[in-house]
Amino acid sequence: MNMDWIHNKNRLSNQYRAGIQSFMEVASQHVDEKNETPCPCMKCQNMNCHSLSVVQAHLWQYGMSVVYHTWIYHGEQFEITRQASPPATAQEAPRLDDYTHNILNDAFPPDLGVVDDTLGDNEDVGDDTDMHRVEMDKYEKLIAESQQQLFLGSNASVLTAMVQFMHAKVLHHWSNESFDQMLQILSAICPQPHSIPPSFYAANKMLKDLGLWHEKIDACIYDCALFYKEHKSKDKCPVCDEPRYKPSTSKKKTMVPQKVLRYIPLKPRLQRLFMFEHTAGDMHWHKDKRVDDEGVMRHPVDSIAWKEFDKMYLEFAEEPRNIKLGLATVGFNPFGNMSTSYSMWPVMVVPYNLPPWMCMKQ
Repeated sequence: MNMDWIHNKNRLSNQYRAGIQSFMEVASQHVDEKNETPCPCMKCQNMNCHSLSVVQAHLWQYGMSVVYHTWIYHGEQFEITRQASPPATAQEAPRLDDYTHNILNDAFPPDLGVVDDTLGDNEDVGDDTDMHRVEMDKYEKLIAESQQQLFLGSNASVLTAMVQFMHAKVLHHWSNESFDQMLQILSAICPQPHSIPPSFYAANKMLKDLGLWHEKIDACIYDCALFYKEHKSKDKCPVCDEPRYKPSTSKKKTMVPQKVLRYIPLKPRLQRLFMFEHTAGDMHWHKDKRVDDEGVMRHPVDSIAWKEFDKMYLEFAEEPRNIKLGLATVGFNPFGNMSTSYSMWPVMVVPYNLPPWMCMKQ
């Protein structure tokens, strides 16, 4: 047996042992209220949190993610600049390509600035500064993912790949199960190690800070009230006294609500339309670019209702960027008197400032 090979193997093993020990010392200082921390092994990729002992076991079993050089999930600061330059060699992390650059600049405008971290813990920091720091933390996390290769030698970052996969999922109506299967196939055929998320849930969680999130609000089974704001901590409906959660027969402590409202916040999405350079101009299409042909209706702006609204609210109508919204429902059946019943009722709001091919497509 080659003794040099054994010597080199032992030396590398000792180096890896020292590396794990060094990481665990840092990670022990950054645990949550459950005494858990993100696990950077090649299986979890910082998407799952575990206790320190489980994290250490994972690092020995699966190895550390080869693209996790700056421990941004464990306290290290990520040095970033707004202008990305191409890598010196093909082996380095991919540059922040135009696709991802545009997405991040839409979500985090360039005037976001830099948080002043020189303030002491005892100094008075306003709400704006706290919000500013939270946004910068999100931005730094997304920058790290945008510079994290999908696999060694790939010219695509994991963030860019997941955004494009999610876009294809929406356009072609993939189910969550088919998306999971696609990720499993990619994981099997791509070179190891890689940064491919293990599931749709993990990929969706990665993109949450881009603004693609929604809020879950528990509701009364008879739609009397939402467990929201002043009712958030209640276990029974404040109107009919029905229990908030389903009766549990298992030993699990997870409480399952009787009914859930999934709320997609409107305000940040409207703001995004003005922040994105390709849609900002379209938000006053109804005023600047429409063709006014008498007797021809191509868009709600040509309708009598729109024109009467403008006469009633002259000051509002003078500013073309003021947003006019249409409320639409799909198969709304509040009293259950239709031949079919469903468990989900979409309620959608459509901005009619946009041109017809954007706001009136299927």
